[in-house]
Amino acid sequence: MRCVLCGGELREQVVDVPFTYKGHLVLIRRLRAYVCEQCGDIYLPPNSDEAVKKVLDKIDANKFVTKQVEVIVEIAT
Repeated sequence: MRCVLCGGELREQVVDVPFTYKGHLVLIRRLRAYVCEQCGDIYLPPNSDEAVKKVLDKIDANKFVTKQVEVIVEIAT
């Protein structure tokens, strides 16, 4: 498979995927994905939908696990 951004080769890897959802910074750890060897873009395969949906359902039900971590935050100007 090829990256739609740069045309680089995609390789299956286990990755940590960060995103925001309803004001929460979410990190899904150890998710199988395809990663471009050239630009690093991440593509989630269709079978990852269920894992992501479970996390979003936990957030919606307010039954998620929190872990305090240090995050560097910088506002682009």
